[in-house]
Amino acid sequence: MPIADKDMVKFIADKMMTPAVQQIKKENGEPYKGFLYAAVIMTEHGPKILEYNCRFGDPEAQPAVMMLRDGLYLPIKYALEGRLDQMKVEFRPGAACCVVMAANGYPDSKIAGYVKGLPIGGLDKVAELQGVKVFHAGTGSDEQGNLTVAGGRVLGVTAYSLNGIESAQPLAYTAVHIIDEATRELNNRIVFICRHDIAGRALEASRGSK
Repeated sequence: MPIADKDMVKFIADKMMTPAVQQIKKENGEPYKGFLYAAVIMTEHGPKILEYNCRFGDPEAQPAVMMLRDGLYLPIKYALEGRLDQMKVEFRPGAACCVVMAANGYPDSKIAGYVKGLPIGGLDKVAELQGVKVFHAGTGSDEQGNLTVAGGRVLGVTAYSLNGIESAQPLAYTAVHIIDEATRELNNRIVFICRHDIAGRALEASRGSK
């Protein structure tokens, strides 16, 4: 990524992640097996960790999974067996971008907040887009089997492109637009909200380096 290059990623792994895992082992007497996610912010003084989570980040996991060549099964299996050092996790070239479609009114679910049970449209059309995958977060179904809004962060619309973030980002927003418009037509109201600047800094950095 243009914001965090390989050297920066290695620095964070060596100086921030590895010491945390080593400390867990020291305190518990056995190695940590599982996901350890760190929310990292870039500052004028370098990278700083905001929090650790013993899980994958959401929506950070979605584009990461899209970038993996062979998925997560083998890394998980080898980690549980204590053999993670014996395998190489490979990423595909290019870039991925995830846009969260949240329910209109989120995060306020009590006072004039979002409405649950509204049907979601456009997913069948989005499924035809090459390189796009929709990850479900806050979805449910009604008595007719229609997919509905069931939570605040509803969908993680994720796109991958071999051609980099310049192609992945507009592809993700194309899918978002399809779902948004189809869902509006079904409900005659605005159902989803989302940020429109996802990957903006990555795009600026990428264009500036050319």
